[in-house]
Amino acid sequence: MEVELGDLNVASFSTGHGFCMARVSLKPIGGGPISAIELLETQNAFARFNRVRWIEDTDAADQEATDFSLGEFVRGLVLGPLSETKLSGRVHTYVFAKFDCPVAVEARDTLAVWLARQYTSDYDLDASKADVELIEYFGSVRHAIAIEGVATIVGRSEGAEELPSFLANYKTGTYRLNYQQVALLALHEQAYLVAATAASLIPPSDMGSEEALLARLEELRQAALAFRLCFRFSELSYVSTQNAFHRAIRRAMRLDQMMVELGTDLADVDVYLKSARERAHKAAFDWLTRVGGSAAAGALVYPLLKDQFEVLVGDDSLWPAPSALGWGLLIGIGVLVLLKRKSDKDLMSIAPLEMGGQNLAAIFRRMLERVRKG
Repeated sequence: MEVELGDLNVASFSTGHGFCMARVSLKPIGGGPISAIELLETQNAFARFNRVRWIEDTDAADQEATDFSLGEFVRGLVLGPLSETKLSGRVHTYVFAKFDCPVAVEARDTLAVWLARQYTSDYDLDASKADVELIEYFGSVRHAIAIEGVATIVGRSEGAEELPSFLANYKTGTYRLNYQQVALLALHEQAYLVAATAASLIPPSDMGSEEALLARLEELRQAALAFRLCFRFSELSYVSTQNAFHRAIRRAMRLDQMMVELGTDLADVDVYLKSARERAHKAAFDWLTRVGGSAAAGALVYPLLKDQFEVLVGDDSLWPAPSALGWGLLIGIGVLVLLKRKSDKDLMSIAPLEMGGQNLAAIFRRMLERVRKG
């Protein structure tokens, strides 16, 4: 099989995902059209088993060469030494084939399903149960779409003398300029959704720092919002067949369902972020509330303590002269220290003013009696 590797186009998105599109043309050595079986087997070797090798164009059958995959080859061209950081697996394919003889629609559809699923004829596949979206608007142009790949087959049925004239440049025009670009956008959305869904699943080992966790969740939420606003399209064209292709590839890749599932995860993230902000807001004002309440309690207790001091000592000139506010703050700090030594549960159930002035006066009276006896 003679393989021609044509254009390499790199599409890089601001989401951090990039794709290299390699145009590969196949034809048998010696010329002539490629058969359907040869097309299936060659695509299977390139995209699924990932084992091909370059050999000299000779009759020697024992040539030695290193096996490689199309993915490894493209990564080497695009990334150079960095291509070794990740092994390439199965590549996504979009196959265009055009028959030069009449072929029944059913046979062309079966071929399209095999190509889209990257199967060979060894698989006895039921096309109606293959998880493949078929677009059957025209008998001469058929599309098959699966999560592994896409196939567009052009051909004429028995009895048709020739293809319609608009199909003469279909491959270089409509196919490459429109349908390939729609498939690229779907691949980008799939890559983003897979990565975003994985990022939203945070294991307990990564939850040590609440601040870092909140920053990560907020970044995920902002990225998802930006993606939905900038890269997700409900319709792409004013042409019904192209919009039908777009809807079909979204169904095949489950993009809408994945977006709903990610939206559910992000809704949970929003709830968590809102709860975290409320906790932070409450904590910021918690100590202010305690200090203020305790100071108010101290200001109320101040005259009671002064009266008890005069009764016990008998000389009010010994009572320090600071203002009621100063003593209130001082006593409030004492109350705050007492409250601080309680458990969090007690702090939630005891208000600062619930420790009445009479109790504090009794405590102070006992302290003065110990001093006088000492």
